[in-house]
Amino acid sequence: MIFAKGYGLANREHDVANTTNTIFRLASVTKQFTAMCILILQEEQKLNVTNLVSQYVADCPEAWRAITIHHLLTHTAGIPGFTEFPDNMRFERLPTTVAATVRRFRDKPLDFEPGTKMRYSNSGYVLLGYIIEKTTGRSYGEFIAERIFQPLGMKQSGYDHPADILPHRAAGYSRLGTNIINCVPFAMDTPHAAGALYSTVHDMLIWDGALYSDRLVSARTLETMFTPFKNDYCYGWFRGNFGNRIGYGHGGGISGFATQVIRLPNDRGLTGPARIGRVTFPQTGRTLYYRGQRFQSLKGAGFKSNYYEEYAHGYRRVAARLRPAFHFTAAGTGSWGRDRTADCGRPEG
Repeated sequence: MIFAKGYGLANREHDVANTTNTIFRLASVTKQFTAMCILILQEEQKLNVTNLVSQYVADCPEAWRAITIHHLLTHTAGIPGFTEFPDNMRFERLPTTVAATVRRFRDKPLDFEPGTKMRYSNSGYVLLGYIIEKTTGRSYGEFIAERIFQPLGMKQSGYDHPADILPHRAAGYSRLGTNIINCVPFAMDTPHAAGALYSTVHDMLIWDGALYSDRLVSARTLETMFTPFKNDYCYGWFRGNFGNRIGYGHGGGISGFATQVIRLPNDRGLTGPARIGRVTFPQTGRTLYYRGQRFQSLKGAGFKSNYYEEYAHGYRRVAARLRPAFHFTAAGTGSWGRDRTADCGRPEG
């Protein structure tokens, strides 16, 4: 690791500085961990991505009969996203169960025939969490801790239960006009396997390293994880171009927090003069300047427009020109990287 730094405040009310050990909610960056859970279970022959969802859901809706786990992983199932439902906010604030969340969308008509299109949907990844729990007899949080976080030594990562006391947890903020306010509190039961995890930039670097090894799954399975399907979505990752480089990335947005992870595996291990910087884009789409270097949106850097079209729920501006082999940024929604940011990367000269 060449560069790691925290910026601004983790808690504005108590004037607590943000560090690289500050805990942030990952939001939809959670999805890559959920995909890994599925692949671990597949290697153990406890399920297969070709299995039908109907094998795990009692009284499965007729419209779901052709949906496979692969469809859920790649957002090609056609199940409408519950985060787009008009009443979703009141559910996000309350304790619930994953089964109750599944009931909210199980009887909705499909947006399209499974496998024919790709449309980003949090419903599919919540359903994956449901399948993980049905298959293992463990809660999603327990399984991911036992099979990913603990073996890798990711000691500051887990399922975000707001009642838990987490040292170094960042407070989330939003904007009301020109004022920064405390964000709407979420119970975190609803996001589940689609967005309920937390981590730090250092733990995310451990995660990145594991994806170059066979510590969790075989090289062949990792190749499957990063194989692009419709709209260049892999299993929990988008694939795209950074200039002339192939990269994998994913963003996340949840009340009070925004995240972005980017991997350029072909650049791993490059040496040379370090060009230090960070990339965080405000929701407004304003261009940021850092140490005299201008950063553009990921769309401008070569990611296809569907990266934006499928990310209609709150995080449309991500990363661009820095070209690290691994880059993770976490920021508060209200401040969008200017007031509270933790950043970690391996910049290339």
